[in-house]
Amino acid sequence: LWGLLEQKTVPGPPSQESIREFHSRFSNADMIESAAANEGAPTIIPVSEVISLASLKAGRKKVGQGLVNIEEFHLSYSKATLARLGIRKWAPDLEDSPSSLYNEACRQAALKTFRHAVVGCAYTYMNVDPKYAADLELLIPAYNHYVHFLQSNRYQREKKEVGKF
Repeated sequence: LWGLLEQKTVPGPPSQESIREFHSRFSNADMIESAAANEGAPTIIPVSEVISLASLKAGRKKVGQGLVNIEEFHLSYSKATLARLGIRKWAPDLEDSPSSLYNEACRQAALKTFRHAVVGCAYTYMNVDPKYAADLELLIPAYNHYVHFLQSNRYQREKKEVGKF
């Protein structure tokens, strides 16, 4: 979702306009959860305006030192989830709390699309056990560690010394 396809890529911040637009539509976590969970709900923005994953095409891709098999269905599902949340470019706000509403929406979108892809056998080549896709007590801390600790640290270091990392 983030578009960090190369190893050691540093994430960028979301646009402030995107965050303002998001907050004009959502005022609590229940609204976010409802929008993410209701696959039949109308999209807030047209799917064509979602730029996350725009450069990806279905098929086999080389990412880092491995190969990833991406099906068109999983790309479409991910974009539709982001569109229901009004997120054009998935980019957690690493300047804000992990529990902020915008970051909650990013987490919901990431975990929902990840879980859907696991159940749909998108990660079979990695031997991902589907039983873990339902374990939110495992997935939420793993997500928070990766996004709001590892990637946040990389982002903060890059902010201090642009181009070094």
